[in-house]
Amino acid sequence: MTDRQRRLYNSLAPAKRTEAEHGGFQANTSEGALIGPFNSYFYVPDISDGYIAWIEAQHDHLPFTREVREAVILTVGAACNAPFELCAHRAVARSAGLAPDTIEALATGAAPKALSKEGRVARDFTRALVIRHEIDDALYAEAHAVFGDAGLVATTHLIGPYLSAPAVLNAFRVPAPDGSVAA
Repeated sequence: MTDRQRRLYNSLAPAKRTEAEHGGFQANTSEGALIGPFNSYFYVPDISDGYIAWIEAQHDHLPFTREVREAVILTVGAACNAPFELCAHRAVARSAGLAPDTIEALATGAAPKALSKEGRVARDFTRALVIRHEIDDALYAEAHAVFGDAGLVATTHLIGPYLSAPAVLNAFRVPAPDGSVAA
């Protein structure tokens, strides 16, 4: 590793370990090496700093419940067939208190029966944007009524890095901790 890469690792690894421990997923090997999309960050550390800052700003300032956040992330992961993302965020969703059948529905692209109105609208908005690449007028009106302008911008910003992560994961066939990869 270069000095720049080492500094990035030293700032990223402890944070990802803590996040994984709280979320109930695996982000590193027993030797301390990062797994998942995180290793790709070291190839372009200057770009990765900005990407990480974007993600951290979302963690600190998103106006969503944990249910809404995980509904968005699992919907993106399902649409992108990203095993590591789905594995990690199934665990995070469990720690957030989502019901197992709700988690499985989201992770497989189905519509869960037991989401709050906000969770359902976030899931529908995310799915429309990620699958169809557009939001119809009726869904936009409903989402706007629930989240307002700032909430819709925040939703699209949350979708962004969770589209980027599966692109890296799937391009380099990064497995989930159980060894599964995208088909």
